[in-house]
Amino acid sequence: LSARQRMDRIYLPYITDPAGTNGGFGLTQYSFAAGSGYDANDLFAGTDSRGLELFLCEKPAADIPSPNCLALDRPLGPEGNQAALSWRFKRAYLARWREVTNGVYGLIARFETPD
Repeated sequence: LSARQRMDRIYLPYITDPAGTNGGFGLTQYSFAAGSGYDANDLFAGTDSRGLELFLCEKPAADIPSPNCLALDRPLGPEGNQAALSWRFKRAYLARWREVTNGVYGLIARFETPD
């Protein structure tokens, strides 16, 4: 699924405020309904040169001293022959999400070979 499809099909039914709130750092923050299975997380959405990026981030808690964010299923490769890439980073680096995503895509580009 693309990030937009994932947002609409998977997350939106469980989000309490579909408009979201200002999450800072150029991100929109969404909260999940209690008992949804996602309620221990926040969803952040932002747009960069590659399109919509989604980050499912663990909420800070006593039993999670260093919460993670999961960057979700970004399709790679030509249409119809795609792989999906996901990666994790510490929530403490959420302010630097553009730098993190650019670094990941730069690394991936080094592995790709031209046709």
